[in-house]
Amino acid sequence: MSAEVIHTVMLEQERCGESLAATRSRLLLSVVLWRTGETEQAIAVCKPAILRAVKQHLRRSLLDAGPELLSLLRHIHQQQTSDAMFNRAIAALWTTLAPLCLKTPRRWHRD
Repeated sequence: MSAEVIHTVMLEQERCGESLAATRSRLLLSVVLWRTGETEQAIAVCKPAILRAVKQHLRRSLLDAGPELLSLLRHIHQQQTSDAMFNRAIAALWTTLAPLCLKTPRRWHRD
């Protein structure tokens, strides 16, 4: 249910050209899908948002998505089925976010 609502909001944001809000919604939706075991859908929703977030340096949006996003990214990276551009984006995220995650509360470090 919540995934459907977030998906509807995300589509409307994209339609209206609200790219930052749409990126945040995509990240949130990917986390919801990941939590509910819909891994392939989570990956499909996550990829465009991650690429945009890396390109536009949206660190706060990535951190706001929570530790589950990092868990999803770790899963994607371990699958070795990602395309090269996405793997570079994930590598850039680790470089950027790792120092920030080390300074955040313990909840960021759970699996």
